[in-house]
Amino acid sequence: MNANHDKAALRELAQDARRQFPPKERAAATRLVCQHGKTLVCKLAEQNQMTIVSGFWPIHDEIDIRPLMIELSKAGLTCSLPVVDQKNSPLIFRQWQLGEPLKEDELGLHQPREDAPLVAPHILIVPLLAFDADGNRLGWGGGYYDRTLAAFRETSNILTVGVGFSLQQVDKLPQDRHDQRLDFMVTEKGSIEFS
Repeated sequence: MNANHDKAALRELAQDARRQFPPKERAAATRLVCQHGKTLVCKLAEQNQMTIVSGFWPIHDEIDIRPLMIELSKAGLTCSLPVVDQKNSPLIFRQWQLGEPLKEDELGLHQPREDAPLVAPHILIVPLLAFDADGNRLGWGGGYYDRTLAAFRETSNILTVGVGFSLQQVDKLPQDRHDQRLDFMVTEKGSIEFS
């Protein structure tokens, strides 16, 4: 992909690239992402005495990290999922583990129910459409993760781990002043730390 396009055009290119990933190769790559993700997140959790991690329930053709969340839960971490509480506001997070019921909102997002405990994650596993070598991330365009990260980074120490496929990397993403960078990225090829 060439990043000399605006964000809307880049989103289209990124979605096309992901859709064209052959299913068998995509399944193998997803398994590797989950393996590398478990190694990285468990290491970060132990090094930084962090116990709460947030993942995400995949939408559209996003990578499915539910197997990773199961492994992190087995490793003793408290898992959570993001919840869109109010439009144009930061996300909130509710505790969740596989098997617990979810509700679907008007956007088609699967979220824990209102009675699930609120938590403040220490490690945020973030979906994306594209990323670059500087840790910049391109999402769906709603700004939810950018607002959330900006709010968390003002008051606490939070680590962000982007997850996706190596084919989602671009040369350079255009950045706006509100865009938040990733701390780490995990693909089927391994993990990257951004300085």
